Amino acid sequence: MSVNIPSGVTRIEAETFLDCSALGSVTIPYGVTYIGANSFQNAGIASVVIPCSVTEIGKNCFQSCANLGSVVVPDSVTSLGTAVFLNCTSMTKAELGSGITAVP
Repeated sequence: MSVNIPSGVTRIEAETFLDCSALGSVTIPYGVTYIGANSFQNAGIASVVIPCSVTEIGKNCFQSCANLGSVVVPDSVTSLGTAVFLNCTSMTKAELGSGITAVP
C-alpha cells in the first residue's frame, strides 16, 4: 500500500501511521514542516524522502521500520528526536543534513 499525503498538509501528527505494516511507501509533500513522534514506527516502508520544508522530526519516528533501507534528512531539519532510526535492521544508508544542531 502506498500513501500520498496531500499538498496543504503541514504536519504529520504523532502515531499517524504507527504499526501500519502494510504501508510500503509514503510521499511526503513539500510544505510539511513537522513529523511527529512515532509517526511511522513499525510501518512497512522501505524508503522515505523527507522534503526540505521539514524542520522537526519527533522521537521514535521511524523506529522498528524493519524494511527501511535508506533515508535522507535534509539540511532544513534542525531538531531530530531520540531513537528516530532505532531497530531499522535493513538500514544501509542514512544521510543527515547539516542543519541538525544536536544528535540525541
